[in-house]
Amino acid sequence: MGPTASGLFRERGLEKVLMFGQGTDVPKEKWRKIGPKFVGVEQGDGGELLQKSSKRRGERKKIGPEEISARIQALFRCKAIVIAQEKHKEEGEQRHHHVGVLKENAHRKKATKKIRESFPEWEGRQCKDPEMASQLLNKYNSIRSLWEDEEREKRRKLSPMEILIKFLDKKGWPQEYLPEQLKEKYLALDWIAVNLVFERRLKTRQLFIYGRPNAQKSLFISLLKEAGLRIYSVGHRKNDFSGANDFYDIWAIDEFTDDSEKYESEQGRNPNTLLVLLDGQEARLDAKYERRLIKKDNLPIVMIGNKLAHQVRKAESPLAKRVIPLRFQTQVSDLDSGRIAATLYRAMCLRAAYYYYAEVEKADPVLR
Repeated sequence: MGPTASGLFRERGLEKVLMFGQGTDVPKEKWRKIGPKFVGVEQGDGGELLQKSSKRRGERKKIGPEEISARIQALFRCKAIVIAQEKHKEEGEQRHHHVGVLKENAHRKKATKKIRESFPEWEGRQCKDPEMASQLLNKYNSIRSLWEDEEREKRRKLSPMEILIKFLDKKGWPQEYLPEQLKEKYLALDWIAVNLVFERRLKTRQLFIYGRPNAQKSLFISLLKEAGLRIYSVGHRKNDFSGANDFYDIWAIDEFTDDSEKYESEQGRNPNTLLVLLDGQEARLDAKYERRLIKKDNLPIVMIGNKLAHQVRKAESPLAKRVIPLRFQTQVSDLDSGRIAATLYRAMCLRAAYYYYAEVEKADPVLR
């Protein structure tokens, strides 16, 4: 059949003449093959759009696939309509339906004009439904702001400790690891526990995990994410913070390196962005396909690399003053997300209890 629907049309001497856009009244499940000659219609999934329910549409006449077929057949004297399906991997597996007409029956532009005139209920090049279109949040910034506000509300409702409790309830509260079982990984969990329990001050050092490949560095972070912690993974482009926000519990910068020309060239217009980010100061972060993020919260950041960064080895370098290096050199067999979550939860409880009793002793001289 050829790689795409458009390619199939060309092979059969057919031409796609029009697209029916997202938000129409024609469910893709109801399209059916009814013959060898066909006229051009494309209908999107519409899954990402906020659509009106059938109750709110009132008495407006619905246009189903049968009526669409009848109108097009009347225009071009077609005996049948056939729909070809095309899937776009680069657009998140989105599917579209294509239709074409024989070239000798209708020119593309002329056919498009005729089809538009036959469907006064819809408007625009893709024959959009105006009643549904008025219900869409079609401005990206509006949708983004609404989503951010909702995520902040969710974050207020559940703290990291509450997230772990919820996860451990589902897992049946598995036994936590002992420090000697996790070895250096327990130190990383303890650092995370401290930074999740207490408010971070500006310029509090971040964590730099390094070690040979297969030392379970990335696995360690993925298990925390599996436990429900909100972890933002910074992409390989060091100046691209697409999807970043302040409602995450931890930021993870994986495969970090600073001793290559590629890294130097990817620092963007502001080479101090990383240092400001590690300090916890307010920062404006670039995003390739989104508006810039103004990061305000001082969040814990875990940097990961196969070797200790060159700038970290220099004791007086700006980067060395902002991170705590921790080498992963052992492998733990059968690392389990449930046991990791239980160990982190226990570490958070111990840190919180130690701080509480230390404050009580300071306040009451009898307990000193």
